[in-house]
Amino acid sequence: MVRQEDNPRHGTSYLITCTEAGKLAFDKARYEEDRLIDEVLGLADEDRVEKSMELLKEVRTALEGNKR
Repeated sequence: MVRQEDNPRHGTSYLITCTEAGKLAFDKARYEEDRLIDEVLGLADEDRVEKSMELLKEVRTALEGNKR
């Protein structure tokens, strides 16, 4: 998935780069991530997102109040 190469700018360190198989695996993972995000975002309309954000703010406030 990755390979170690000499670093032309430094005598004792190496560069880590993706092999072709690594690039393909990374591209596939990004594609699947994008697909999942699109699927999940399709479930949320603007009102639902706003309500969720309000709830998360309330939860954060409650948690911060317990940090004494």
